Amino acid sequence: MRIKELLLFCTAFFLTQSITAGEWHATSAPVELVRNESANYMNPLWSVDGRYLAFTKANYRGILILDTQTQAVNEINDEIGAGFGMLWSQQKPELLTRVAEYRGYRRYSAVKVFQVEVNTEITIVPYQKSMPDVPRWTETGNVYYADNSGIKLVARSNGVTNLAKAKVPQNLFVVQRRALAVTKTPDASPVNVPDFAQMRVINLSWSPDFTKIVFEVIGGTMYTMDADAKNITNLGIGFRPKWSPDSRAIVFMLSEDDGHRFTKSDLYIINADGTGRSEITSTPDILEMNPSWGYDGGSLVYDVLGEGAIYSIEVQHSAE
Repeated sequence: MRIKELLLFCTAFFLTQSITAGEWHATSAPVELVRNESANYMNPLWSVDGRYLAFTKANYRGILILDTQTQAVNEINDEIGAGFGMLWSQQKPELLTRVAEYRGYRRYSAVKVFQVEVNTEITIVPYQKSMPDVPRWTETGNVYYADNSGIKLVARSNGVTNLAKAKVPQNLFVVQRRALAVTKTPDASPVNVPDFAQMRVINLSWSPDFTKIVFEVIGGTMYTMDADAKNITNLGIGFRPKWSPDSRAIVFMLSEDDGHRFTKSDLYIINADGTGRSEITSTPDILEMNPSWGYDGGSLVYDVLGEGAIYSIEVQHSAE
């Protein structure tokens, strides 16, 4: 980190302690993990065991993996959109994502799983024309995704994948035609959640314990909802929310723009029940973006716009 940035952070850090006493706060200066200004590294995401850090390049192209045991960086994919919506399995170091390619003017999408430990790529859904939302893990380690005919469940057992039609023990939430939709039966058409039927929903994700979802609507308001589509909580304005490993808190960014570029961005944490909204960074000249949690819930990782670097910062709740 540059000296000017470090001084700015330290000033903001001590100011933040007095402002957010009793809530979440940073307990360290940022530590740079990896940098490539020409590739513009961004959107970092830790594996559940904390060994691997996945991140992508500008425009979400490709996926790279930092192995913290060897400090080696390995580019495992260079396809369009691979770094957007990528998700680690809660059970083992496997990374799920949607990739894209263009055939003429038409976009085709496929679903892939990367077994990082053995450097293996598996295409579990071949390229097709319609895939309006990113794929997601189920609580049991299977995968579901949406196309124009409904929600599909891909069962994975002993390395074998196949489409399944049986009911699953959880609701399957997707963003379909830009609305929040849900079903419990694979191959069935999902039904819009009534409270959000007229809203454009983005950045939907499951809590690690699969008891809640978080999402935002266009305009920036974030919500949590129980897995049974009840108990909706308005979290206020925020962007790109990510769950803590214990499913109790959410990190997000709060950004501003002038219609052409970002002019401000800082990191915040809020408890899943909507309490304890806390500013973690307050750095006018540094635009922290795309935060997610460390594997143990005691740190955040994020990128800084224009730097091509990934940082980590330690955080703590005052009750801990």
